[in-house]
Amino acid sequence: MGFPSLDLIHGVTVALRIDSNLEALSAYRTLSIASPTQAGAAQAAARVTLSQRITAAAAEGSGLSVSELMRSQLSGLSQASRNAQTGLGVAQTADGALANTQTLLTRMRDLTVTASAANPTNVMTSITAEVGALSSTIDTIAATTQFSGQNLIGATGYTGTFAVAAPGSAQEPVTMTIPAATAGSLGVASLDLSTPASAAAATQTVQGALDQVSATRSALGRFKAMFTQAVNRITVAVQNVSSVATAAIGDSAAASSLTGATRTQILAEPAMAMAAQGGEGTAALMKLLA
Repeated sequence: MGFPSLDLIHGVTVALRIDSNLEALSAYRTLSIASPTQAGAAQAAARVTLSQRITAAAAEGSGLSVSELMRSQLSGLSQASRNAQTGLGVAQTADGALANTQTLLTRMRDLTVTASAANPTNVMTSITAEVGALSSTIDTIAATTQFSGQNLIGATGYTGTFAVAAPGSAQEPVTMTIPAATAGSLGVASLDLSTPASAAAATQTVQGALDQVSATRSALGRFKAMFTQAVNRITVAVQNVSSVATAAIGDSAAASSLTGATRTQILAEPAMAMAAQGGEGTAALMKLLA
């Protein structure tokens, strides 16, 4: 069916077609080309909204797999860092308490040295009372030194294991043991100062307690250094994995995504306008024939 032409306004002859609307077909072809790009625009919008380059497995399956593997590795590294920080906190808390104990033992040793010489009765009574008070204070420190509700230098001491290596690493967990630091465990709970000879023996006992506390603090110093190094090492690893791997694979480049979305919108809108215009001629002809 066809009408080759119709005489319209002022004698101008315009060719109109009903069977084949070439203008609409051309616009449809342009829209068909732009349709995949429109899907890309939706994906670009999702990337910008979520700040992720890979928003679904269908977008990039292999990239998603690598990205999720890296995210899992980041989670494991973060947990290892928290473990190292916990170990560091335990070591610092115990070391601070033992520093106070060491000060008390130093004073106790000074008193026993004084007691080993001939002293008046009233002086010996005062020395004995102070040594007893120092012993009680050492027990108080041991009973109240805790980390997250767990006693550190009490009668049973402390043992803790901390996994401070990256997941899958061959490095063994760190086990930290802190011996008890009560007056009884240090041997200074009941010192005999009744005679100069017994006071001299008590001095040796207190010196042994000082050496024991010093050895414990030295070990805690090594643990503090180990945990500090672990935190620093893990922090660097987290930065590397996050910035190099995850950012490159999973994070969205906002400028690129916005540019892509704008481009597809520019391509699609004229095509849709042409499709609408392509149908106007046929609609006008049908009105004339009505």
